[in-house]
Amino acid sequence: MATINASELSIQFSTDRKPEEVGFLTVLRSSLIKDIQIQMRYKQNFVSQFIRTMLFILTFYLFSLSFAFDDLPDQSTQTVFLFYISALILMMYDGVAMWSPYNSVRRDLYNGTLESIYQSPASRAAYYLGGIMAQSIYSSVFVIPLLLTIILVFQPSMITLGIVFITIAIALCGLMAMGILIALSAILWKNMGAFVNILGMVFQFATGTIIPFASLPVWAQYVGYFLPITWGLDLIRYYLFGSVWTTIYTVPVMWVILIGQVVLFFLVAKFLLVRVEKYSKKQGLHLL
Repeated sequence: MATINASELSIQFSTDRKPEEVGFLTVLRSSLIKDIQIQMRYKQNFVSQFIRTMLFILTFYLFSLSFAFDDLPDQSTQTVFLFYISALILMMYDGVAMWSPYNSVRRDLYNGTLESIYQSPASRAAYYLGGIMAQSIYSSVFVIPLLLTIILVFQPSMITLGIVFITIAIALCGLMAMGILIALSAILWKNMGAFVNILGMVFQFATGTIIPFASLPVWAQYVGYFLPITWGLDLIRYYLFGSVWTTIYTVPVMWVILIGQVVLFFLVAKFLLVRVEKYSKKQGLHLL
């Protein structure tokens, strides 16, 4: 008669147990550290990005010598330069909403690690958010030369800079939520590179980045109304230019819209994350 010893029984019991849920903060921290280590591994990318930032500053300074817009407070070189530099602050974070989450999903699809992520009892939201936060920290390094330029050339008050930092942080939260949405779409449709490129063009055109929002065609303004970066950018310019800057709406209304869109985007991202997970498991892991 066969017998089962205690060690075999304990092994059988341990394999039958449902794996314990991994904490949200644990996954967030691990994903954050992993992506920062990956980004810092390639020093040449860091150097090239820094050079790219300095070239942007030089290019926009040359633009300010040649261009003028009727919707700006005045036509001086300093005003046009500040108009572009303020936009460049948020442009540094375009990878947060677009390329970082998209490339992260593509990398996991290529390496075959996305399946294990969806099988493991861990928070998928924390996994995506950790990668996006890592890109946000990495991009913030290249915002420093822009802020130093603003401080040296335009000499804003510390209160103004503090409010600008808060505005950037809130607008960045909206970009993070959009990043999760793009990551989810990359899981379902995989080849999203062309769409991400189009979205990048929309970011630069319909939000008032290159041309004042009031000078845009009406249809482009309607597109910009649905993007948090539009409201964040207009508020940044309001605080840097002072009361001479004409905002889209009154400042309190714009704050309500910006914060409301950030909350809405995160709720939609959370809802779609659950839906994509259920759909993926229903269709089978070959979908991933």
